[in-house]
Amino acid sequence: MQKGNEKIRFRLNMQILADGLQEVWPELTFRRGADQDTLEDVCFLTEGMQVCENCVYLVREGAGGASRAGAHGAFVVAGEVPPQLVGPQDSVIQLPAQADLFRIFGRCQEIFRRNREWSEQIYEVMIRGGSVDDLCRISYPYFQNPLFVHDAQLTVISCPIWREGMIDWEEDKETGLLMAPFDLVNEFKTDKEYVHTLSVHGADIFSADLRGYRDLYVNIWNHAGGYEGRLVICELEHPLLPGQALAAEFLAGMLRILLSARSAQNPTYSYVLDQTFLDLIHREPGAARNLERRIAVNGWHVDDSYVCVRINREERDVGLTSTGNICSYIEAQVIGSKAFCDEDRICILVNLSINSGYTSDIAYVLREGLYKAGLSEVFHDLTQLAVYYRQASIALNYCISKNDTNWYRTFGSIALDYFADHCSPDFDSRYFCDAALIKLREFDARSHTELYETLRVYLLNERNTVKTSNELYIGRSTLFYRLKKITEITGLDTAHLSDPRRNLYLRLSFFIQERSG
Repeated sequence: MQKGNEKIRFRLNMQILADGLQEVWPELTFRRGADQDTLEDVCFLTEGMQVCENCVYLVREGAGGASRAGAHGAFVVAGEVPPQLVGPQDSVIQLPAQADLFRIFGRCQEIFRRNREWSEQIYEVMIRGGSVDDLCRISYPYFQNPLFVHDAQLTVISCPIWREGMIDWEEDKETGLLMAPFDLVNEFKTDKEYVHTLSVHGADIFSADLRGYRDLYVNIWNHAGGYEGRLVICELEHPLLPGQALAAEFLAGMLRILLSARSAQNPTYSYVLDQTFLDLIHREPGAARNLERRIAVNGWHVDDSYVCVRINREERDVGLTSTGNICSYIEAQVIGSKAFCDEDRICILVNLSINSGYTSDIAYVLREGLYKAGLSEVFHDLTQLAVYYRQASIALNYCISKNDTNWYRTFGSIALDYFADHCSPDFDSRYFCDAALIKLREFDARSHTELYETLRVYLLNERNTVKTSNELYIGRSTLFYRLKKITEITGLDTAHLSDPRRNLYLRLSFFIQERSG
């Protein structure tokens, strides 16, 4: 990798040397030890030479000891391994005693040269701002197999060389991007081995069970630990070698750098799903046309259970310098989520069929970022996202305006406030409410009684006289006297209070009066 202005450089491990030497000496044995990717050169070991981690040393059987600059050494031995030289942490390739050291030396130099040339080609691509296609194209001769890169939605990022047997990509007519066929996506979703690969860090092998040939793959993770896509090398032309795992990880690291820069310049490059959700939110024609296909790779279905969350992005964000970084961070923290930006605020869509306990994950994100959030009600039809996005937006606005210690508000918790604010903007709240309550308040003010409060508690307790008496700390006879008095003043009798519409109007009137103070 690159530190400061240091040149990007691929350092080898002993596994790569073992792969190359085995082509000439098939009978070699390899003891891995603490094999490290630090090797840059090869030399002959002489008596008293200091062993360092950057070099592999050629040793003749019976050679003497050497001093150490570190705990680990790398040796290629012709014949028996000298016990006085090699320790348990050392990596050792053992060749037949008759193997010529100068021929071994030449073969090692050839292996280093080949890897150095590939590393320099990658360096040239990186410093001139080349593309993912460039990296894949120059890596084809190195791996001697076709390779491709796809994003998290199985959309092709690069496939410069296609061979018979590889995935037969289909073009998305709306975006022009190449994607995995829908049937194959469904196969992947139900394949246990493939599902396991989605959590793997580092290079690994995907077996031939599903596709008929093996793949060497490396998942590409963003800075926040979110899955961004995958480098795949197909075993179609030459056998995959164990040492190629290290080279694949190096290439994936370079791809991650280019993908990060490319995503910032052209979000549609790997965020087609984001645009699909934005189209749904803004009710664009045809927005739901390919929805089922585009969410399938995440294991989602249109009729799963969802909740929509909106959070405010403040200038005080610390350590998260871009909206893309924040979204990646959220997706890494909240399993089963998709985060994207709409104008100045971030929207999070959570699939409750995958993560039913999402509230603790969301709460953690809010506390860490000092965010406020609004949550929609749970819904079961993703094509109706616009409605629930509106709910989350309304809840967020109330959460911000309350300016209290709550991190978030749900739409259900503020729905009545919203109703009250929008149904009575042109009225003094006293005159929007049931006239009977105005009469009671006026009577209470003149007579120093508590009939208004008595009726409120009576209705909230579903006209249960026992509960009402207990809550008001009065006897039942006193309660019945007050209820009779309320009827005399307002005309509200048992029939009125049991009528659903009048009962609801009275309850809403009490709520609005209470809100307005």
